[in-house]
Amino acid sequence: MLTIIRNYLKLLFLTICYSAIFSQSVAQNKPKIQQQELYDNLIDEKCVARPRVDMLPPPGLPVDKMVYCNDQLVASVSAAKLTAIEEGEDFKTKLTDTYANSRVYNLNSRRMRCDDKTTNLAKIKWENALAYPCKLSNGGWPHLVVLLPRKDKLYIAEGAPSLLPTLISAVYPKRKEEPTKSAYTESLQEIFGGPVPLASSKDLKNFDKILADARTANTQGRYQDSESLFRKALDLQTKLLNERDISIAETLMDLALNVSNQGRDEEALALFRRAEPIIQVSPVDSDRARFASYQGYHEANSKRYDKALQFASGAVVSWRKIATGPSVDFSSLFGESSDADPRAAEKGELALALNLQANMALRLEQNELAQAAASEALQILNDTDGLPRWWKADILLTLGKIASAQGRLSAAEKFLNTALAERGISTGDGPHLLPIRFALAKAYTSEAMHTSSIITYRQIFKKIKSFPVGTKVNIKKEDILPFAASIVQHAKTIKDDKEKQGLFNEAFDAFQLLRPSVVEDTIAKASARLAIDDPDLAKLLADIQNAERERDAANVELSYESSLPDDQRSKLIEDQLTLRKKTAFLQLQKLNKEINTKFPNYATLTAPKPLITLDFRNRIGATEGAVSFIVGENKSFIQLIRRDGIFIGEIKEGEESLNESVQALRSALELKGGTINEFDSPLAYSLYNRLFTSVKDKLLDLNHLIIIPSGPLASLPFSLLIEKDPKNKGYDGVSWMVSRMAFSYSPSLKTFYSQRTAAKNSKPTKKLFALANPLLTGEKVQTKDTEKGLSALSTSCRQAGPASSDLIRSLAPLPDTESEVNNVKNSLGKTEKSEIQIFTKKDANEKNLRNVQLDDYRVLYFATHGLLPGELKCQAEPGLVLTPPKKANSRNNDGLLEASEIALLKLNADLVVLSACNTAGSGGKFGGDALSGLAEAFFYAGAKSLVVSHWQVPSKATASLMSKMFEELGTELELGASLAMRKAQTELISKKETSHPFFWAAFVVVGDGIADSWLPIPRGEKLAKNIN
Repeated sequence: MLTIIRNYLKLLFLTICYSAIFSQSVAQNKPKIQQQELYDNLIDEKCVARPRVDMLPPPGLPVDKMVYCNDQLVASVSAAKLTAIEEGEDFKTKLTDTYANSRVYNLNSRRMRCDDKTTNLAKIKWENALAYPCKLSNGGWPHLVVLLPRKDKLYIAEGAPSLLPTLISAVYPKRKEEPTKSAYTESLQEIFGGPVPLASSKDLKNFDKILADARTANTQGRYQDSESLFRKALDLQTKLLNERDISIAETLMDLALNVSNQGRDEEALALFRRAEPIIQVSPVDSDRARFASYQGYHEANSKRYDKALQFASGAVVSWRKIATGPSVDFSSLFGESSDADPRAAEKGELALALNLQANMALRLEQNELAQAAASEALQILNDTDGLPRWWKADILLTLGKIASAQGRLSAAEKFLNTALAERGISTGDGPHLLPIRFALAKAYTSEAMHTSSIITYRQIFKKIKSFPVGTKVNIKKEDILPFAASIVQHAKTIKDDKEKQGLFNEAFDAFQLLRPSVVEDTIAKASARLAIDDPDLAKLLADIQNAERERDAANVELSYESSLPDDQRSKLIEDQLTLRKKTAFLQLQKLNKEINTKFPNYATLTAPKPLITLDFRNRIGATEGAVSFIVGENKSFIQLIRRDGIFIGEIKEGEESLNESVQALRSALELKGGTINEFDSPLAYSLYNRLFTSVKDKLLDLNHLIIIPSGPLASLPFSLLIEKDPKNKGYDGVSWMVSRMAFSYSPSLKTFYSQRTAAKNSKPTKKLFALANPLLTGEKVQTKDTEKGLSALSTSCRQAGPASSDLIRSLAPLPDTESEVNNVKNSLGKTEKSEIQIFTKKDANEKNLRNVQLDDYRVLYFATHGLLPGELKCQAEPGLVLTPPKKANSRNNDGLLEASEIALLKLNADLVVLSACNTAGSGGKFGGDALSGLAEAFFYAGAKSLVVSHWQVPSKATASLMSKMFEELGTELELGASLAMRKAQTELISKKETSHPFFWAAFVVVGDGIADSWLPIPRGEKLAKNIN
């Protein structure tokens, strides 16, 4: 995912400029400063004016005034010299020309957009005064610039529309007759051409902070925090602004790029579609140019590089035209002369667009175009003053990648090392330098300099470990793949097994840094729900979030200050910002330590500690192995962990090819028109070979394989892969992997390890709690329409509210699941009535579920639809469908039991069964990763293992499989779910009528599905011996 963030222009040129004018927080707390009482604003806030004390006015002019309402800085009043009117000169033109040549005009032009048309204030009996209708660039709020002549001076007042009487009173404190509120309102309607919202100073102040924090969080890679803030900003705008306002479109664009950076393609496209009609009618060319840039970044994130290049090239053309067009000069922040380029912002946008164009051309192997675009971008930055210094590092990074692709390693090293130096000066030695370091390591791998690559990666991992606790580090699989490639190639040159194992141990550490984004999102939402449920935890997390925002804001401002030319830098300001950053850093350390101490379970869920290789190997038996994958664009890697060592191998294909194979195999595992297609056994054998060739000989003596799947492989049961060439048609004698070994699946190696090492709780006293056949009214037979309903529900964008009862109710009913759970009940042997609790139809609802002491039950059985989207939109989560109420008023009883709600449950079950899930997803996107996220939630709640279906199986086959599995488990569930599942599946394979994988392969065991008797070290017992 390309996450080139282009919020810097707004963040710096708008918010920094704005805060520079209104930097009076110290002054407003000094009681000795003279202040002038002003008229209340139109929403009855008390207002005063105080002199600006941080700068002297030009000779002959009064000190600027800063206006405060309810102690919030909201406006300013400045003055310019007004010369005598010459004969024939128009008074209105005189005022507007004086303003246009004033010291504040150019600064205002950066902060806001104003119409050329002015309105005199005759409606409030002030014919000689003029007002411009404006909008703040930061947020789009309506804003006023009022020109008030008084003797030989022109007073220029600017503020929100509600401040009109306040601003006038700052210049003319005494008026014979004060107009009524309605007169002011009519005057504002005349100025703005219609009704105008009157936002409070608190609204405006909150919005400014929300938007600034959102953009800062986005640039720092804290996307979920940023998304939440962008949504808050958008809510405020939609309440107070016209729905077609350009500022709403700008926030929609920011939000779209944010969710794009999180990998949510369809949602980002929907947000862009909302913004597009507003953008297209904008009279400002830069709006359309910026829109093209944003779309280019999104297409790059979605790996549609040809489209991204088209958007980037269009943006380059547009920005080039804007950057070379007419422009007005602007003075420095404090009204003094400046050497800054008047078109610096536009040239900066052009450089960013060229950099995007270069990256996309490089992806498409158009190296000449990439070289030309990146070189021009660097030249622009070298020639233009006033742009952030670290942008040069971004361009140098691109040039380094291009040089590497061209085989010019020495040039690549030079570019990338220079980029490291430039970026380090601007932002310090933190996570922002990682992309450059990864690019350098990849360059060495590309040139087969594997030792140099491995050494560079070691430096990177050491650097990551040195980051403070809580530092957000965004590592993508594309960052780790070159390391895996160098490890595999270098291992071929090593004869000593001990040395080779040391090398593979390093890969083991690196593989742990990755986790599927859907799993990450699910865990993040579950942890947020935990915070809501615990006020003390919520407060700690809010304090951490505020400290992170303070640290990041100080870091951005410090980076800006350090990028200025030496004669414009202020050591005092830099020292203050450094202190702010350090103070926030120390506060973060303290708060994170408190979280770990007071809420260790939360800390384990959100930031699990890395595994130690030997500890993990000690916990697996001599005939067990754990397999994990990194699936890349063009190649992938497999890691096999055995008790006697670790082995890494290359898979010579990437995600698209593997996805095609999985889809082809899955096509025979879905009912189509009531029939089942023939299973492609040769493809299942081929895929087995492609995945396991490099470690095949290490599988021969294993009988239990723990799979840590990712990408398309997360939606494929490995049991149906075939180890030997199936020469005959049909399924007799086929060497299914499950014929020789049992399988367990886990979201991550860390999750599996934590389950295997967890101390055993006391046994629950009851046997079975089940929910089946929720009251649904959709089509009884699964059709495309019902599939669409399931997809619509699983990807609905509903944020914090309850799910739609109507949408849930429209899903297909599952009447056969009642007999399914009754069969399971019978399989558990003789039971007392008090040991069983089954809810069906209208009773299969959340309310009943929450009223039961769930940790009293050994088996929980949910025979219902599972929502496992391939892409989590907005605040959507994986979850389970229950009977919805007539109308849902809260998420606690809306008919959808989500992962974040499951994590809050208190469970002690040995086994949780989800028997009607389907990971096929929609639009070609599998939901296997969502299944892993759902499993994490159940494990956090206390479940030991899950049995989950990848597709819906007819009730008769499900009943046979489940009955056999529970029969093998025994009444005390002593065998272990994985071994019991294998025996149940092989029995169905042995019968001709159920030998097709459709009937037996759907169910998988997620978690540690092995009986205690198999374990080399009992659960909960500390390591007492080394590996044999």
